[in-house]
Amino acid sequence: MRGRLAPCAVFFYLLVVPAAGLISCRVATTEEVLAGGNSGTAAVRGDELFSAGEDGETVLITFDERYLNGGKGYTLWTLEEARGGLEFEAVEVTVQKMSGDSRAGYGVAFCAQERGGKQHMLVALVNCEQQYQLGKVIGGSYRALHGWKTGGSLERGYAANTIQIRREGGQFVLSFNGQEAERFSDSVESDLNSGRLGYVAVISPHEDFPHVPVEIRYTKRVQ
Repeated sequence: MRGRLAPCAVFFYLLVVPAAGLISCRVATTEEVLAGGNSGTAAVRGDELFSAGEDGETVLITFDERYLNGGKGYTLWTLEEARGGLEFEAVEVTVQKMSGDSRAGYGVAFCAQERGGKQHMLVALVNCEQQYQLGKVIGGSYRALHGWKTGGSLERGYAANTIQIRREGGQFVLSFNGQEAERFSDSVESDLNSGRLGYVAVISPHEDFPHVPVEIRYTKRVQ
């Protein structure tokens, strides 16, 4: 399923500028694959696609057919500049997909850091089908911590959802729209409990480019 073309979509696309406080990801090698719920999608630089919107929003919008990647799609991500201490405590981001494939994931990256010259981060994704997935990036390779699950408190369709993650003891607590969904720990290789925050978007190979763009809006609540 795909959303409708927003009336101002072309306007935003033509006036994209890098969002303040964000840095782009690097291009993954062939061996380094980031697959936000879709195995085989490659990570690409996100600086020209994540832009500053109104009221502190970060906006991703594209209808560039190159990102269909020959039927494999792409995953895009961007990180905030590091500020102060890196110890993770909590993050709250409201995300809303305005248009694009309803099954493709989008969400929040957290505890992002470099180890041995490779990027590591945890990822919480949702989609428009009332589903979510947790995953981890190790050196550009994505590993799902579990498959897609139904989130009962998630709004279905092209609606706003708030993703909340907090650290409690040795676990992370994941909530949607104020209701706890699950508690989890990072048990994949070396664990992560600190680092930067950022945003993630999966470009599905089933997008209807160039007629319908992928447009996603992210608004972080200042902690």
